[in-house]
Amino acid sequence: ADDGQVWGESSTSYSCYPLRKDVPERIFDYKPSIKLIYLIRDPMSRFLSHYSHWLSNGLEKRPLSEVIADDKFELTEGYYLQSLYYYQLQRYLKVFPKEQIHIVSSNSLRNSQHETLEQIWKFLGVSSDVPPPPTMTANRSSSKLQRNLWVNITFPKWLQQQSRIPWWVKSPFFRLAQLYAAKIESPKPSDEEIRLIRKKFSSDVKQLAHL
Repeated sequence: ADDGQVWGESSTSYSCYPLRKDVPERIFDYKPSIKLIYLIRDPMSRFLSHYSHWLSNGLEKRPLSEVIADDKFELTEGYYLQSLYYYQLQRYLKVFPKEQIHIVSSNSLRNSQHETLEQIWKFLGVSSDVPPPPTMTANRSSSKLQRNLWVNITFPKWLQQQSRIPWWVKSPFFRLAQLYAAKIESPKPSDEEIRLIRKKFSSDVKQLAHL
C-alpha cells in the first residue's frame, strides 16, 4: 500500500482447481511480486469440516459413506479438492517463485502462535513489533445448524446488503432464520471410513512433506 501498510485478503476458493481454473495466473497478472500465505491443516479433518459445512447449508444431502464410495468424488467435490494441499500448491509453484509462498500449519498457529506469527511477519517484511490479534479461535465444527439455503443464507445475505432498511426491521428476520435451523452433529466416521479417507490423501501428504 502507498501508506507503507501491508494489505491482504483471503479466500479458500483460490485453491479449488479444477473447479476454478487459472487462479494463480490471474493473481500473477494482477501483481507478480505478491506474497502468498497458504494455511494447511490435517486434510482429513479439513475434509470432514467442509463436508459438515455443506451438509449444514443443504448443499450436500448424501451420507458420508455414500460420498466416499462415489467414483467421481475425487474430481467433483470441492471439499476433497481443497484438502489436496500439494495438488493445489503445485499450480502456484509453476507460476510464482517458491520464495513468494509461505506455508503455515494451523497446528503451529494454534500451539505456537507467537513464533508462527513472527515467521509470517518476517516473510511479509513486517516489523516484529506488530502485536498479535487479541483472540485467535480455530474453526469449530463439532456441531452446526442445518440451514435452508434460501431462508438461512440467500435471503439474510440480501437483507444485510439493503442499507435503506433499518436494523430494527431486519433483526426479527435474522432471529426467525436462526429458529428455522436445526442443530446437526458433525459426522463420526467409522474406522474403515477413516482408513479410506486417509488413503485418498496419503500420496498428496507425502508430496507436500517433501517441499
